[in-house]
Amino acid sequence: MALPDISFTNNIGSITFKRCLLDITDEWQWDGRAVVHRKRISVQGMMSRDASEAVEGVLTSVNSPTKSLARRGALTLPWATLQNIRVESLEQAGGGAGGWQVMVPVAASFVDDLQNNNIYSLTFFGLKLQNPRLSIPIPAKRTTDYFAQIPSTQNGEVEPQNPLYGPIRFRTGYEIMEIAVSGAIALESGTLPADIAGILQQRTGVTANAQSLADLPSGYPVVFKLGQAIPELAGDLAISSVFVRRSSLSWNVEKQMAQVRINMVTQPQAWADQ
Repeated sequence: MALPDISFTNNIGSITFKRCLLDITDEWQWDGRAVVHRKRISVQGMMSRDASEAVEGVLTSVNSPTKSLARRGALTLPWATLQNIRVESLEQAGGGAGGWQVMVPVAASFVDDLQNNNIYSLTFFGLKLQNPRLSIPIPAKRTTDYFAQIPSTQNGEVEPQNPLYGPIRFRTGYEIMEIAVSGAIALESGTLPADIAGILQQRTGVTANAQSLADLPSGYPVVFKLGQAIPELAGDLAISSVFVRRSSLSWNVEKQMAQVRINMVTQPQAWADQ
């Protein structure tokens, strides 16, 4: 899987978060003399049992007394590397109900006090999104567990504690992958971009300069590569046959900001480099 992992490196060591959902928010706090603006980066990921994804080794392998105090470090996101980032919290859950079978959730929170030195934006077909949030799933098969409810041949009773007559697992084919990207558009002129409807819809006959391989009537989805829509991911992630299923826009006129969310779907496919 070639989607860039999210990693953090400081004087103590490095930790890598895989299969992540990323959230970036703004915070203003009064320090007694002035209002301090900072950004909070929250990471929610899933880690497997593989030793290469273990969290414990990074947190406990301090080999020198000079490294005992953690300092600021570099946070590598899919589209940029942020410098002078402070780690605030790190949490690894126990797997929830049913125990840790394959994956376990892990979450971390980082703070950027010097956000003017870093980049916090993505583009979607030229539409610049501030504080973006990108969600890309792992191609997975749906798994459902039931009791077989098969009576024992000896006494005719159901014996769920017996593996031969206990739970049974069903696995179907790979599900359609749903991709979501959201963010805020800064409206310096106070009005929405003239072509924003076409950008968000990505429909034949609506999207500007859309190239269709067939003579389709207006309204059909425009199919594209994810790297074409989001150039920041073009060199690291190859997902093709993507189209927009739905999109929404919320315009805050007084703040000159607009929140957008684009939901896309694509066929199940492995992630690979372009």
